[in-house]
Amino acid sequence: MAKIIRFPLKMKNGSEVRTLEELQENFDLESVLGYFADGRLITWLADRYYDEKAEAVAALSADMPDLNARLCAIFGVEYEQEADETDIELIRRRNEKLRILQEITADKDILDNIDLVAMDQDELDDILNKPTDKVYLYGEKFSIPSGRKNIRYIGINKPKIVLEKNKHTFDYESNNITFINTEYENTLNPYVTKGELLFLKGQFKEAYPLIKESAENGNPRAMYLMALYCNDGYGTIPIDTDKRKEWCAKAFPYKEPISMYGYAAWCIEDEHEKQKVYTDIFININEMAWDRDIIAKYVLGLMYFNGDGVTQDYTEAVKWYTKAAEQGHAAAQTNLGLMYMLACRLQFYSHSITK
Repeated sequence: MAKIIRFPLKMKNGSEVRTLEELQENFDLESVLGYFADGRLITWLADRYYDEKAEAVAALSADMPDLNARLCAIFGVEYEQEADETDIELIRRRNEKLRILQEITADKDILDNIDLVAMDQDELDDILNKPTDKVYLYGEKFSIPSGRKNIRYIGINKPKIVLEKNKHTFDYESNNITFINTEYENTLNPYVTKGELLFLKGQFKEAYPLIKESAENGNPRAMYLMALYCNDGYGTIPIDTDKRKEWCAKAFPYKEPISMYGYAAWCIEDEHEKQKVYTDIFININEMAWDRDIIAKYVLGLMYFNGDGVTQDYTEAVKWYTKAAEQGHAAAQTNLGLMYMLACRLQFYSHSITK
Protein backbone atom coordinates (compact mmCIF):
# COMPACT_ATOMS: atom_id res chain seq x y z
CA MET A 1 0.00 0.00 0.00
CA ALA A 2 1.43 3.39 -1.00
CA LYS A 3 2.32 5.72 1.83
CA ILE A 4 0.26 8.92 2.02
CA ILE A 5 2.41 12.06 1.96
CA ARG A 6 0.55 14.58 4.09
CA PHE A 7 1.46 18.08 2.91
CA PRO A 8 1.15 21.01 5.35
CA LEU A 9 -0.82 24.19 4.76
CA LYS A 10 1.36 27.28 4.85
CA MET A 11 -0.20 30.31 6.49
CA LYS A 12 0.63 33.99 6.00
CA ASN A 13 2.70 34.08 9.19
CA GLY A 14 4.99 31.42 7.75
CA SER A 15 3.64 28.57 9.85
CA GLU A 16 3.23 25.17 8.20
CA VAL A 17 0.20 23.62 9.88
CA ARG A 18 -0.27 19.87 10.01
CA THR A 19 -3.07 19.47 12.55
CA LEU A 20 -6.47 21.03 13.10
CA GLU A 21 -5.22 22.64 16.30
CA GLU A 22 -2.29 24.24 14.46
CA LEU A 23 -4.66 25.47 11.76
CA GLN A 24 -6.92 27.08 14.36
CA GLU A 25 -3.97 28.72 16.12
CA ASN A 26 -2.49 30.16 12.90
CA PHE A 27 -5.70 30.62 10.94
CA ASP A 28 -5.85 33.35 8.29
CA LEU A 29 -8.87 33.50 6.05
CA GLU A 30 -7.03 34.47 2.86
CA SER A 31 -4.75 31.43 2.97
CA VAL A 32 -7.60 29.08 3.79
CA LEU A 33 -9.70 30.49 0.95
CA GLY A 34 -6.78 29.92 -1.39
CA TYR A 35 -6.54 26.25 -0.40
CA PHE A 36 -10.33 25.96 -0.69
CA ALA A 37 -10.23 27.43 -4.21
CA ASP A 38 -7.60 24.98 -5.49
CA GLY A 39 -9.08 21.93 -3.72
CA ARG A 40 -6.17 21.31 -1.40
CA LEU A 41 -8.13 22.16 1.75
CA ILE A 42 -10.43 19.15 1.30
CA THR A 43 -7.44 16.91 0.50
CA TRP A 44 -5.62 18.16 3.61
CA LEU A 45 -8.64 17.38 5.80
CA ALA A 46 -9.31 13.97 4.24
CA ASP A 47 -5.66 12.88 4.55
CA ARG A 48 -5.90 13.51 8.29
CA TYR A 49 -9.29 11.79 8.63
CA TYR A 50 -11.15 14.98 9.51
CA ASP A 51 -13.99 13.49 7.50
CA GLU A 52 -16.85 15.60 8.87
CA LYS A 53 -15.03 18.82 8.22
CA ALA A 54 -13.96 17.60 4.78
CA GLU A 55 -17.62 16.88 3.94
CA ALA A 56 -18.70 20.27 5.30
CA VAL A 57 -16.09 22.07 3.17
CA ALA A 58 -17.04 19.98 0.10
CA ALA A 59 -20.62 21.19 0.49
CA LEU A 60 -19.56 24.81 0.08
CA SER A 61 -19.37 26.64 -3.25
CA ALA A 62 -17.42 29.70 -4.24
CA ASP A 63 -20.52 31.71 -5.14
CA MET A 64 -22.05 31.50 -1.65
CA PRO A 65 -22.46 35.05 -0.30
CA ASP A 66 -21.54 33.89 3.22
CA LEU A 67 -18.69 31.55 2.17
CA ASN A 68 -16.09 33.23 4.37
CA ALA A 69 -18.27 33.10 7.45
CA ARG A 70 -19.11 29.42 6.85
CA LEU A 71 -15.45 28.46 6.52
CA CYS A 72 -14.65 30.19 9.80
CA ALA A 73 -17.55 28.36 11.47
CA ILE A 74 -16.37 24.95 10.21
CA PHE A 75 -12.96 25.48 11.80
CA GLY A 76 -14.28 27.10 14.96
CA VAL A 77 -12.60 30.46 14.53
CA GLU A 78 -14.14 33.88 14.93
CA TYR A 79 -15.30 35.62 11.77
CA GLU A 80 -14.80 39.38 11.74
CA GLN A 81 -17.08 40.64 8.99
CA GLU A 82 -16.01 44.28 9.33
CA ALA A 83 -12.36 43.38 8.66
CA ASP A 84 -13.04 40.86 5.88
CA GLU A 85 -11.78 42.11 2.53
CA THR A 86 -10.97 38.71 1.02
CA ASP A 87 -12.32 37.88 -2.43
CA ILE A 88 -12.46 34.28 -3.59
CA GLU A 89 -12.22 35.27 -7.27
CA LEU A 90 -9.06 37.28 -6.65
CA ILE A 91 -7.63 34.36 -4.72
CA ARG A 92 -8.48 31.98 -7.54
CA ARG A 93 -6.76 34.30 -9.97
CA ARG A 94 -3.70 34.49 -7.72
CA ASN A 95 -3.49 30.71 -7.56
CA GLU A 96 -3.86 30.42 -11.32
CA LYS A 97 -1.07 32.97 -11.84
CA LEU A 98 1.13 31.11 -9.39
CA ARG A 99 0.52 27.82 -11.19
CA ILE A 100 1.40 29.37 -14.56
CA LEU A 101 4.56 31.04 -13.27
CA GLN A 102 5.81 27.99 -11.39
CA GLU A 103 5.95 26.20 -14.75
CA ILE A 104 8.34 28.77 -16.22
CA THR A 105 10.40 30.14 -13.33
CA ALA A 106 11.75 29.25 -9.92
CA ASP A 107 12.58 32.88 -9.11
CA LYS A 108 11.58 33.21 -5.46
CA ASP A 109 11.14 36.97 -5.64
CA ILE A 110 8.58 36.62 -8.43
CA LEU A 111 6.67 33.78 -6.80
CA ASP A 112 6.66 35.49 -3.41
CA ASN A 113 5.30 38.69 -4.98
CA ILE A 114 2.54 37.19 -7.08
CA ASP A 115 0.30 40.21 -6.40
CA LEU A 116 2.86 42.39 -8.20
CA VAL A 117 2.71 40.27 -11.36
CA ALA A 118 0.53 41.71 -14.13
CA MET A 119 -0.65 39.32 -16.82
CA ASP A 120 -2.80 41.84 -18.67
CA GLN A 121 -3.39 45.58 -18.80
CA ASP A 122 -6.24 45.56 -16.26
CA GLU A 123 -4.05 43.81 -13.70
CA LEU A 124 -1.27 46.32 -14.34
CA ASP A 125 -3.67 49.22 -13.79
CA ASP A 126 -4.87 47.66 -10.52
CA ILE A 127 -1.29 47.19 -9.29
CA LEU A 128 -0.37 50.78 -10.14
CA ASN A 129 -3.28 52.04 -8.04
CA LYS A 130 -1.42 50.79 -4.96
CA PRO A 131 1.96 51.82 -3.52
CA THR A 132 4.78 49.77 -5.09
CA ASP A 133 8.24 50.36 -6.50
CA LYS A 134 8.25 47.42 -8.92
CA VAL A 135 5.92 45.44 -11.18
CA TYR A 136 6.55 42.13 -12.92
CA LEU A 137 5.10 41.82 -16.43
CA TYR A 138 4.06 38.54 -18.00
CA GLY A 139 2.04 38.90 -21.18
CA GLU A 140 2.18 40.10 -24.76
CA LYS A 141 2.29 43.88 -24.28
CA PHE A 142 1.54 46.60 -21.77
CA SER A 143 0.89 50.35 -22.02
CA ILE A 144 2.98 52.17 -19.44
CA PRO A 145 1.98 55.55 -17.97
CA SER A 146 4.82 58.06 -17.72
CA GLY A 147 3.30 59.79 -14.70
CA ARG A 148 3.56 56.86 -12.28
CA LYS A 149 6.97 57.67 -10.82
CA ASN A 150 9.72 55.65 -9.11
CA ILE A 151 8.93 52.20 -10.42
CA ARG A 152 10.76 49.32 -12.10
CA TYR A 153 9.01 47.23 -14.73
CA ILE A 154 10.58 43.78 -14.89
CA GLY A 155 9.65 41.53 -17.79
CA ILE A 156 9.28 37.82 -17.15
CA ASN A 157 8.76 36.74 -20.77
CA LYS A 158 10.24 39.86 -22.42
CA PRO A 159 6.87 41.53 -23.12
CA LYS A 160 6.43 44.51 -25.44
CA ILE A 161 6.19 47.95 -23.87
CA VAL A 162 3.98 50.63 -25.40
CA LEU A 163 5.10 54.13 -24.42
CA GLU A 164 2.75 57.08 -24.34
CA LYS A 165 2.42 59.00 -27.59
CA ASN A 166 5.32 61.38 -28.24
CA LYS A 167 7.21 59.99 -25.24
CA HIS A 168 10.65 58.36 -25.24
CA THR A 169 12.47 56.35 -22.62
CA PHE A 170 14.32 59.43 -21.36
CA ASP A 171 10.92 60.96 -20.49
CA TYR A 172 10.31 57.92 -18.33
CA GLU A 173 13.82 57.94 -16.88
CA SER A 174 13.28 61.51 -15.68
CA ASN A 175 10.51 60.09 -13.48
CA ASN A 176 12.78 57.27 -12.29
CA ILE A 177 10.92 54.68 -14.37
CA THR A 178 13.09 51.83 -15.64
CA PHE A 179 12.49 48.78 -17.83
CA ILE A 180 14.28 45.45 -17.45
CA ASN A 181 14.01 42.49 -19.85
CA THR A 182 11.40 44.15 -22.08
CA GLU A 183 11.04 45.27 -25.70
CA TYR A 184 9.36 48.32 -27.19
CA GLU A 185 6.54 48.45 -29.73
CA ASN A 186 5.47 50.98 -32.33
CA THR A 187 8.13 53.57 -31.54
CA LEU A 188 10.97 54.50 -33.87
CA ASN A 189 13.53 55.47 -31.22
CA PRO A 190 12.24 54.40 -27.79
CA TYR A 191 15.71 53.42 -26.64
CA VAL A 192 16.91 57.03 -26.36
CA THR A 193 17.94 57.62 -22.74
CA LYS A 194 19.13 60.42 -20.52
CA GLY A 195 22.63 58.94 -20.76
CA GLU A 196 22.52 59.28 -24.54
CA LEU A 197 21.50 62.93 -24.29
CA LEU A 198 24.50 63.63 -22.04
CA PHE A 199 26.71 61.70 -24.47
CA LEU A 200 25.57 63.84 -27.38
CA LYS A 201 26.36 66.98 -25.36
CA GLY A 202 29.92 65.72 -24.93
CA GLN A 203 29.48 64.94 -21.22
CA PHE A 204 31.07 61.54 -21.69
CA LYS A 205 32.12 60.80 -18.12
CA GLU A 206 28.72 61.77 -16.71
CA ALA A 207 26.94 59.78 -19.41
CA TYR A 208 28.97 56.59 -19.06
CA PRO A 209 27.44 55.05 -15.88
CA LEU A 210 23.92 55.79 -17.12
CA ILE A 211 24.61 54.27 -20.54
CA LYS A 212 26.32 51.24 -18.99
CA GLU A 213 23.33 50.62 -16.70
CA SER A 214 20.89 50.90 -19.62
CA ALA A 215 23.02 48.54 -21.71
CA GLU A 216 23.17 45.97 -18.92
CA ASN A 217 19.38 46.21 -18.58
CA GLY A 218 18.86 45.25 -22.22
CA ASN A 219 18.87 48.55 -24.14
CA PRO A 220 20.50 47.77 -27.53
CA ARG A 221 21.05 51.43 -28.37
CA ALA A 222 22.96 51.86 -25.13
CA MET A 223 24.95 48.76 -26.11
CA TYR A 224 25.92 50.55 -29.33
CA LEU A 225 27.07 53.55 -27.29
CA MET A 226 29.09 51.21 -25.08
CA ALA A 227 30.73 49.91 -28.25
CA LEU A 228 31.57 53.52 -29.16
CA TYR A 229 33.17 53.98 -25.74
CA CYS A 230 35.21 50.83 -26.29
CA ASN A 231 36.22 52.12 -29.74
CA ASP A 232 37.17 55.70 -28.82
CA GLY A 233 37.48 55.81 -25.03
CA TYR A 234 36.25 59.43 -24.79
CA GLY A 235 38.66 59.96 -21.90
CA THR A 236 36.51 57.64 -19.82
CA ILE A 237 37.55 54.00 -20.35
CA PRO A 238 40.44 52.20 -22.09
CA ILE A 239 39.96 51.38 -25.79
CA ASP A 240 39.07 47.69 -26.14
CA THR A 241 38.11 46.37 -29.57
CA ASP A 242 37.20 42.92 -28.20
CA LYS A 243 34.69 44.48 -25.81
CA ARG A 244 33.44 46.64 -28.67
CA LYS A 245 32.56 43.50 -30.64
CA GLU A 246 30.97 41.89 -27.56
CA TRP A 247 28.59 44.83 -27.09
CA CYS A 248 27.69 44.90 -30.79
CA ALA A 249 27.03 41.15 -30.84
CA LYS A 250 24.90 41.44 -27.71
CA ALA A 251 22.82 44.22 -29.28
CA PHE A 252 22.32 42.61 -32.70
CA PRO A 253 19.46 40.19 -31.76
CA TYR A 254 17.27 43.17 -30.82
CA LYS A 255 17.35 44.34 -34.49
CA GLU A 256 17.49 47.98 -33.41
CA PRO A 257 18.74 49.81 -36.54
CA ILE A 258 21.46 51.98 -34.97
CA SER A 259 23.05 49.08 -33.10
CA MET A 260 22.75 46.92 -36.24
CA TYR A 261 24.83 49.54 -38.08
CA GLY A 262 27.53 49.17 -35.42
CA TYR A 263 27.38 45.39 -35.70
CA ALA A 264 27.81 45.50 -39.47
CA ALA A 265 30.67 48.01 -39.26
CA TRP A 266 32.65 46.24 -36.54
CA CYS A 267 31.64 42.59 -36.52
CA ILE A 268 31.05 41.55 -40.15
CA GLU A 269 34.16 41.03 -42.26
CA ASP A 270 32.55 39.85 -45.49
CA GLU A 271 31.82 42.98 -47.53
CA HIS A 272 28.79 41.51 -49.34
CA GLU A 273 27.17 40.47 -46.05
CA LYS A 274 28.03 43.84 -44.52
CA GLN A 275 26.34 45.71 -47.36
CA LYS A 276 23.27 43.50 -47.07
CA VAL A 277 22.79 44.57 -43.45
CA TYR A 278 23.31 48.22 -44.40
CA THR A 279 20.69 47.90 -47.13
CA ASP A 280 18.23 46.24 -44.75
CA ILE A 281 18.48 49.00 -42.14
CA PHE A 282 18.73 52.04 -44.45
CA ILE A 283 14.97 52.68 -44.67
CA ASN A 284 14.55 52.51 -40.89
CA ILE A 285 17.51 54.78 -40.18
CA ASN A 286 16.28 57.26 -42.80
CA GLU A 287 12.84 57.28 -41.16
CA MET A 288 14.37 57.71 -37.70
CA ALA A 289 16.50 60.60 -38.96
CA TRP A 290 13.44 62.42 -40.26
CA ASP A 291 11.81 61.75 -36.86
CA ARG A 292 14.35 64.00 -35.06
CA ASP A 293 16.71 61.18 -34.00
CA ILE A 294 20.14 62.85 -33.69
CA ILE A 295 22.27 59.71 -33.85
CA ALA A 296 20.23 58.44 -36.81
CA LYS A 297 20.99 61.71 -38.64
CA TYR A 298 24.70 61.21 -38.00
CA VAL A 299 24.62 57.54 -39.05
CA LEU A 300 22.67 58.44 -42.19
CA GLY A 301 25.44 60.93 -43.00
CA LEU A 302 28.00 58.13 -42.56
CA MET A 303 26.01 55.82 -44.81
CA TYR A 304 25.84 58.39 -47.61
CA PHE A 305 29.50 59.32 -47.17
CA ASN A 306 30.72 55.70 -47.29
CA GLY A 307 28.06 54.31 -49.61
CA ASP A 308 26.83 51.94 -46.92
CA GLY A 309 23.72 50.28 -48.33
CA VAL A 310 23.03 53.30 -50.53
CA THR A 311 24.64 55.07 -53.50
CA GLN A 312 27.52 57.22 -52.25
CA ASP A 313 26.38 60.84 -52.16
CA TYR A 314 28.54 63.54 -50.54
CA THR A 315 25.81 66.16 -50.87
CA GLU A 316 23.43 64.02 -48.83
CA ALA A 317 26.22 63.24 -46.36
CA VAL A 318 26.80 66.97 -45.78
CA LYS A 319 23.07 67.53 -45.37
CA TRP A 320 22.69 64.92 -42.64
CA TYR A 321 25.98 65.73 -40.91
CA THR A 322 24.77 69.34 -40.79
CA LYS A 323 21.42 68.38 -39.27
CA ALA A 324 23.17 66.30 -36.59
CA ALA A 325 25.88 68.91 -35.99
CA GLU A 326 23.28 71.65 -35.49
CA GLN A 327 21.85 69.54 -32.64
CA GLY A 328 25.23 69.22 -30.97
CA HIS A 329 26.52 65.87 -32.26
CA ALA A 330 30.31 66.25 -31.82
CA ALA A 331 31.36 63.55 -34.32
CA ALA A 332 29.03 65.02 -36.95
CA GLN A 333 30.58 68.45 -36.36
CA THR A 334 34.06 66.94 -36.81
CA ASN A 335 33.13 65.05 -39.98
CA LEU A 336 31.41 68.10 -41.42
CA GLY A 337 34.49 70.21 -40.75
CA LEU A 338 36.73 67.63 -42.40
CA MET A 339 34.50 67.53 -45.48
CA TYR A 340 34.56 71.32 -45.82
CA MET A 341 38.34 71.32 -45.34
CA LEU A 342 38.73 68.65 -48.01
CA ALA A 343 36.43 70.55 -50.36
CA CYS A 344 38.47 73.73 -49.86
CA ARG A 345 41.71 71.88 -50.60
CA LEU A 346 40.28 70.31 -53.73
CA GLN A 347 39.05 73.71 -54.86
CA PHE A 348 42.50 75.19 -54.18
CA TYR A 349 44.30 72.43 -56.09
CA SER A 350 41.85 72.72 -58.97
CA HIS A 351 42.35 76.47 -59.11
CA SER A 352 46.16 76.05 -59.02
CA ILE A 353 46.13 73.55 -61.89
CA THR A 354 43.96 75.73 -64.12
CA LYS A 355 46.34 78.64 -63.56
